[in-house]
Amino acid sequence: MPSCFHRTYSGIQLGLWIMPDNSTSGMLETFLSTLIDEPTPSLWNMEKSSVSGAIQSGAPCRICHIDKANLHTWLAWQDPPGVRFNTASKSGLFKHDAEKEKNL
Repeated sequence: MPSCFHRTYSGIQLGLWIMPDNSTSGMLETFLSTLIDEPTPSLWNMEKSSVSGAIQSGAPCRICHIDKANLHTWLAWQDPPGVRFNTASKSGLFKHDAEKEKNL
């Protein structure tokens, strides 16, 4: 997952994330969500409905951050809940041989 970080002389940090296929838009969470090989797809759909319902009820989630909210909600529903991406990847929650990754 290519990235570039730079700190200006005034201390401002600049980060750049490039999707592995160099064409899909989104964030790291957008990419990681394609690596979820959910044994119960209804759980992923329920999670997305939960996030959507929370936004409709007034949750202050920006539209551009829905992929973040979706993935972090899904991670909160795992055992153990709320692990970091690295831990989730090492424990097999993200399948590195997922079909969408094969097409990159």
